[in-house]
Amino acid sequence: MKRCIHLMIISWIIFAFIVVFTLSFMALVKIDFLREWSGCKSETCLRYMFRMRNFFTVTVYLLTIICFLLTVVFINRARRFVSSFSRRDKDGEKKVLRHRFPLWKLAVNVATFAILHGFYAFWGAGTLILIKDSCFWIRNSPMMTTYLGYIRATLLIRIIIDPIISFITDYQIRRIILSILCVSPKISPQDSRKNPYQTSKSEENSSETNQANQQAMHQRFSVRTRSEEISSRKTSQELF
Repeated sequence: MKRCIHLMIISWIIFAFIVVFTLSFMALVKIDFLREWSGCKSETCLRYMFRMRNFFTVTVYLLTIICFLLTVVFINRARRFVSSFSRRDKDGEKKVLRHRFPLWKLAVNVATFAILHGFYAFWGAGTLILIKDSCFWIRNSPMMTTYLGYIRATLLIRIIIDPIISFITDYQIRRIILSILCVSPKISPQDSRKNPYQTSKSEENSSETNQANQQAMHQRFSVRTRSEEISSRKTSQELF
């Protein structure tokens, strides 16, 4: 969990850095007094900014896929470790661990990222490797802007598809959204692998066991109270 939190923090820091870096260079070129002060031009400063941004885009794309592959490796290693203890038990921890880490859900999200975000990553890599002329973008600005618009449309498609896939595959997200829309009953904390509308046999058995224990405790308490009353009566009769 700490690694996940650290990766999320790093990803947001990189994103904030890219935004501040891009806006700073755009301001140096587009704002008149800043352009006069810095001497930046589109073929110099903006070209350097776009190349740096494309480099970070490709790096984040590859880093995300590498983190997913490492996650699969670590989880499979943990499963093998637990399976070595569950050989003696037919209902060992291996089954529980498989339910705890649904890799197919993570694989679906990473697949949408790898496919739809891949166009933008390949675009950035192509501009870094193939385009060496500093005036290429200015001479072909309408064509390059049109292609970049199509590529950025794939990012918007991913932004739309990701929550839909999460709503379909993840029961907790679906249950929370339906509860916000007043479609489902009140949310109660429970395991995501269980349906809140259907109690499992283990839950029924545990509830029956708790009721039996409460009844037994109540009977013991009543018997104890009755015996104390009888003893107090005997004591009072002996005194009189």
